[in-house]
Amino acid sequence: MPQRKQVALPEFKLTLVGDISFSREIANKVDTKGVDFPLKEVKDILQKADITIGNLESPFMDGKPNKSAGSMIFGAELKNIPALKQAGFDAMNLANNHFSNQGQEGMLLTFETLKSNNIGYFGAGNNFKEAHSPYIMTVNNLKLAFLGYTDLDVLPANSIATEDRAGVAVMDEVQVQIDILEAKKLADMVFVSMHSGIEYTPYANNRQIDFAHTSIDAGADLVFGHHPHVVQGTEIYKDKTIIYSLGNFVFDQPWSKETQQGLIAQISFKSKKLEKMELIPVHIYDWAQPTVITDQDEIAEINQRILESSNKLK
Repeated sequence: MPQRKQVALPEFKLTLVGDISFSREIANKVDTKGVDFPLKEVKDILQKADITIGNLESPFMDGKPNKSAGSMIFGAELKNIPALKQAGFDAMNLANNHFSNQGQEGMLLTFETLKSNNIGYFGAGNNFKEAHSPYIMTVNNLKLAFLGYTDLDVLPANSIATEDRAGVAVMDEVQVQIDILEAKKLADMVFVSMHSGIEYTPYANNRQIDFAHTSIDAGADLVFGHHPHVVQGTEIYKDKTIIYSLGNFVFDQPWSKETQQGLIAQISFKSKKLEKMELIPVHIYDWAQPTVITDQDEIAEINQRILESSNKLK
């Protein structure tokens, strides 16, 4: 009898990172050291994935951003976009508390800039419907949908997308179920980005946990988070993975070791199942440049914090 032909199962690698800003001291470093400086040491890793996703905290703007350390008004010069492209970013989550810092004009410019450079985005849009619609990519015959949400904590009211105003999608447990069900009609897998948590706290709060669990219950295949500016734990819930906080990635918070650290999550899927996940620790040097950590003691410190945070979820 002739042998049955083996059918290759679809597989892909997803890479996720946390908060990215090109404002304040990062803007100063770009001015003095070039636009390639922030992502120079990690771009080889980011480029290897089929899909690479980050959380863009600084909307694009015409003119010069505020470069004062400590300013909470973020903005990024357009000259930074090639660095994102060259590093291999395929799409950015825009659902965060800084996306409206340059007003409606900045939000619209960011949509236009990312689109024109073939970088997708999710979690924000020209209106409520767009903000809650998934960004869909096709990889190895699989359609993958990405949704993004930000918590109302420290979120300006004019940030929220409405029927006739651009803005972000906010965390709402009823709405996320609706959005995921709609996304599942269009895609084979659904991934949810969650910008939430207590800043500088290594433990997920109930708001994060409840929203992540609701997302999984509704059919999400993975939930990943950012906003606390430090790494937090991971959880397996109903056989699906939740990463509560990836920490900082390109961010100017050098006052503590914890805020200078973050994670690159490399996740391999095969036949829609998570096969392997590696959390690669990075340290942000010189205010702006994440670099893979090789010091075993520092790696052990980060892994211990993740473990302690994860154990609190049990």
